[in-house]
Amino acid sequence: MPDLPLTDPRGSDSVTDLCRALGIEPDSWCELYKSPFVPEGHFPPWLPLREPMTVRQLLTFYVDISSCSYLLRPSFFQSLLRIHQNNARKRQQQDDHNYEHLVTLLETCASDEKGPAIFRSLMNSGKALCYPCLTDVLHAFPFIKVPLDRMLEMCSPLRARKFSVADYEMDSSGKCSALQICFRENVVDRSYNLSQCTPTGTTKEVAELFNGIAYKRGADNFLGHVTYRLSRTSINWQGKGNSHVHSLLAAYSGGYVGTSFFGKTPFALGLERSIRTIASTHSPRLVLLGAGTGIAPLMAAVSQLRLLRRQHLSEHTNPFPCSVIYGARNMSELIYHDDLSEALRIGAIDQYQFCLSRPQVTAATGVAHRYVTDILKKDAHAVNHLLTEGDGKFFACGPTKVLQSVRSCLANDILGEADDDDSMREQRLLFMEGKGQLFFDVWSTMSVF
Repeated sequence: MPDLPLTDPRGSDSVTDLCRALGIEPDSWCELYKSPFVPEGHFPPWLPLREPMTVRQLLTFYVDISSCSYLLRPSFFQSLLRIHQNNARKRQQQDDHNYEHLVTLLETCASDEKGPAIFRSLMNSGKALCYPCLTDVLHAFPFIKVPLDRMLEMCSPLRARKFSVADYEMDSSGKCSALQICFRENVVDRSYNLSQCTPTGTTKEVAELFNGIAYKRGADNFLGHVTYRLSRTSINWQGKGNSHVHSLLAAYSGGYVGTSFFGKTPFALGLERSIRTIASTHSPRLVLLGAGTGIAPLMAAVSQLRLLRRQHLSEHTNPFPCSVIYGARNMSELIYHDDLSEALRIGAIDQYQFCLSRPQVTAATGVAHRYVTDILKKDAHAVNHLLTEGDGKFFACGPTKVLQSVRSCLANDILGEADDDDSMREQRLLFMEGKGQLFFDVWSTMSVF
């Protein structure tokens, strides 16, 4: 398998550049203490409290210094403006011919009147006109010297991706030696979205300012964030063409991988119990619905069923009662299609359906888009019987909007009755969740349910 280079958003060069912009030495020691004015329980839980470490370690392992989502907001620029206004050293910069203009630009972006509209235009309905990192913003306004403690208050924590581990390998001692990770890789030309529209005024100026700074540091493309430190990485190209969703097998050397929550959530525990049960008793039926990279934890379950099927093939003639519904944007991103087809062939699962929401439609293929909810509606009677009479279990994993649609489809189109009101339909779902029949795991920072 070819090697896969992974860009670490907290890499050494990125940290060094940020420290240079902050005016601090990356290898100097620091220790975080809670201010006596901070209420109990309000210290950011993702930051290490009273643990000596270098600034480089702090910015590498705890702070998200590469994302742009928390930067392109009026509140962030309001914080920068307050720091500037309280900084006595700002008078030293007034000989700079560009200084007054940059201050005016900062004030415009931070204003309650104009700021929200500017940043809505910059985000451009999900097709952002620029992708600045924290260092880019500080380089754009070099007269602002942000104290380290203030910067930590303004930044977001470094978060591990939820839907990551799809499978693992054990060594002879029973320890994990390798993880299979499913992730989406986004590579965006920084100026592409800007060239596709015609912004004006401050919106255009800010986008061109941040893109220009990124180009100067050689970052022509914005890369989707991979928040794992991996070694000996290799990629298994299961897609077709230039796939942007990958299955990765990486040796785990005990470094930071962000796996502390794996196997401990109600979703993971319920899935593990269900796999053991159907492998030994062939009941109850499972429905596994995965969308995008949300297929990863479900693939871990299917991999376990494949292993059990091979080990006990002579003992079971019937396939395991497990249905898989897999949604992706196009065929090149349907990276587990062959694995699931093989699982169906050997009887590790007994049903497999997939759908493509953005297929590459051609006159030859005639493929039309379809969503996971379309499959659920097609099989509405069977799903209803499974959950209301068959004591089956339903696991759904994927992005927030997809699972909102799945939940609505279950409540209204599959389980809903004619005389129900909205409250009754929601209570029915909550009852099934409490009973251990419905499980949702959302790819988001928090549950939307």
